[in-house]
Amino acid sequence: MEGTVFTYSFWADAAERAIKSAAQALILVFAGVQAWNPLATSTDEWKIYLGGAVGAAVLSLLTSVATNAATGTASVVSDPNTAVANEEAVLVATPNA
Repeated sequence: MEGTVFTYSFWADAAERAIKSAAQALILVFAGVQAWNPLATSTDEWKIYLGGAVGAAVLSLLTSVATNAATGTASVVSDPNTAVANEEAVLVATPNA
């Protein structure tokens, strides 16, 4: 399955994942810094938070591009609707006990 990274849908999916990853990293780094030093009042802490968030977003984008080579989309699940349809088919095909 070959896809291209030159489509709007690919970049929309990849951007959504990158934003989610950045938000998760921001929360994680913030919690880690506060747990390590709860009385920290440094004005340079924002650099740590931003660095973690940007790093996570970049890794997410790179993962989406790499995944595209295998699935044709930015997701490991090439078509989420197919995955849901397959799951429903398994549920329907399972005999009742």
